[in-house]
Amino acid sequence: MPFGMTVSEDVCANYGVQRNSLIVLKKGKPVHNEVLEDGKQSKLGLTRLIKTFTLGLVTEYNIEVCTFHCISKTYGRRTEIHAERDLGSYSAPQGSGADVESFISQTSVKIFDVPVENHILLFTPMNSEPFNEIYENYQSAAAEFRGKILFVLVDTNEARNGRIFEYFRIRDIDVPAVRILNLTSDARYKMPADEVTVENLKEFCQSYLNGKTKKHLSSEEIPQDWDKMPVKVLVGKNFNSIIFNKTMTVFVMFYAPWSHECRKLLLIWDKLGEQYESHKDIMIAKIDVTSCRWGWVTLPSSRSSLPARATR
Repeated sequence: MPFGMTVSEDVCANYGVQRNSLIVLKKGKPVHNEVLEDGKQSKLGLTRLIKTFTLGLVTEYNIEVCTFHCISKTYGRRTEIHAERDLGSYSAPQGSGADVESFISQTSVKIFDVPVENHILLFTPMNSEPFNEIYENYQSAAAEFRGKILFVLVDTNEARNGRIFEYFRIRDIDVPAVRILNLTSDARYKMPADEVTVENLKEFCQSYLNGKTKKHLSSEEIPQDWDKMPVKVLVGKNFNSIIFNKTMTVFVMFYAPWSHECRKLLLIWDKLGEQYESHKDIMIAKIDVTSCRWGWVTLPSSRSSLPARATR
């Protein structure tokens, strides 16, 4: 992206801008125009603007896989793991029937290179009959919120996107589905309306930016057989009642089903459960962190709750 600066009155008049303005041009046509407050633009603001316009209005979520000890920078809380990592990247969708040039940046860009903390994600099959109409609505809404919310498309027919479905608790019957994620707080928001229209998308985004949208807190229902096995199964809805039971000591393993390290530790956890199954004052339990919201957990991880210290 080339940079330029001018004080020419003729240039300003030609593009219909006043002095102390910042404009972005694509193929010679202005696509963004803002008046700089006090004639200045912060480094972060300028970086956000530049990187936002290196992307298309909508970017597709793709998977790159690598294995090493890292701080995961995929959708979900940045969690220290030793497992496969999803690196958000973007590339042009194949066979979508959409205008590829306007649909997506041709250059693969890692998702977190763009300093926009608000991401909205559309989960839909790209080969479905209504896809083009849904995409056009999504793209139209994206133009209004460029630089404030990053619009992302997730193809639900792509098997490699399984982890992101787990994280957002997206099921086949839910699609098309729209969620907003704040990367700083890890808070998630669900679009109230079912239909992906321009009006519904704009209302959802504006309500979120105005701080009026309620967080989406998901939790699985309590399994009927949650306490039938040596290792008890916890979910968000029964977590507090078990953990803060002052009559017993509870050891809980926090795990993600996709984590190789977690799966190995679960085998050991099962043996531990069998060893303490007869102890009425000790419980060995586990909780799937993808079924509820845990922003601080290192995976795999275990915690204990002692009766004398059980405090909220």
